[in-house]
Amino acid sequence: MRKIIYLGTNLQKQTELLRRIGFNQKFRSAVETIKAEFHILKREEMTIGQRLLFVENPKLVQKSKELMKNFDLPKNWEENILGYIVYDEFFFLHDPDVLSLEIESEENDADKKFYLRIFPDTSIKDIKDIWFLVQKEINPNKTKSKKKKYKNFNRDMEIYYLHLCGNSVSEISTKVKKNFPNKDLDHGNIKVIISNFKKIT
Repeated sequence: MRKIIYLGTNLQKQTELLRRIGFNQKFRSAVETIKAEFHILKREEMTIGQRLLFVENPKLVQKSKELMKNFDLPKNWEENILGYIVYDEFFFLHDPDVLSLEIESEENDADKKFYLRIFPDTSIKDIKDIWFLVQKEINPNKTKSKKKKYKNFNRDMEIYYLHLCGNSVSEISTKVKKNFPNKDLDHGNIKVIISNFKKIT
């Protein structure tokens, strides 16, 4: 079973989306054309099952992508645009522009896997700002008094971020020493830090 948790919100992006398409008559006409082509009824006239069939229809998904391309809309708004076509409003709107945590669990819910979704322009600060929410999901029953302080969090986050950007261990070592001159790290330490972060991301 998979569950996605959106770690924050970006009201500016949501406002921009609504401004660009919510009040755009050409966009609305294009949506109505698609709805007529696929015989999509009003939301209140459809069952949940019928709506899900539309959302999962590959031809409708393709039409949605073409619509986004024609109106130069961000690719990561695909789910929202498809939902707008089927449901006729953004009542379910979540924000795909923020980091999200995907949780994968088995039936017994004992062993969970956590995947943190980031973007090419995600900064270390972005991750630090939501890290307490990630920890809350990983250890929901852990009391504050028992938590150990992560002494080298900033340094280790930078190491992992540089790794995600495609830097070699040697390149990471050189760059980290510039920002953390008092922290002596060999290549083995860096590999361990990267390995530890992979377990939670």
